Amino acid sequence: MSKRQKSFLKFTMILPWIIMICIVFSLQMQCENGGEEKTEVPPLTPEETIKLEAGFNNYLHNDLFPELKSVLLGDDAKRIKEVLGERVTLYDPRGNKLTGENIEEFRNSLTGVTDVEFTVVYLNVFAIEDPDEQPDRLDTIIATGHSVFVYRLIKKNEEGKEISNDSGSGSDDEPHPKRCVWGK
Repeated sequence: MSKRQKSFLKFTMILPWIIMICIVFSLQMQCENGGEEKTEVPPLTPEETIKLEAGFNNYLHNDLFPELKSVLLGDDAKRIKEVLGERVTLYDPRGNKLTGENIEEFRNSLTGVTDVEFTVVYLNVFAIEDPDEQPDRLDTIIATGHSVFVYRLIKKNEEGKEISNDSGSGSDDEPHPKRCVWGK
């Protein structure tokens, strides 16, 4: 065999190895970068987070609390279950969580209550670092609002003065998609 034939033979044996190594490295890079999809949703700025907190606070005071007040002072215990849903948790003055079994009992204990006052103790909106982008961009959850509040049950005494000696607490956890009600 001539020198050229030997070189060519070496080259033809090395070439498949080089191609295989390139393919392996290429596949490895694809696997490593496969889970790192860049989201098109930009992260929230601190100013946007503050606006969301203000919107969440307005939602609590203008929507959730009036609705809770109306169902607590109303006669429909089933409506309380609807308003509480999965995101709102309410505790009675003894610290028991209101669930399906004890809502009727709690509602019956509210005889004589003329008003309910709510006070927000804690409110925070957490931006989601890497949101799972949904097919409809307006459904992508970009933040979550958390609040803890207390409520006071107000009764009137014989002289017509308001007295309050019962209070309970509650919490609300609300996801915030782009089309959220409280993020306006």
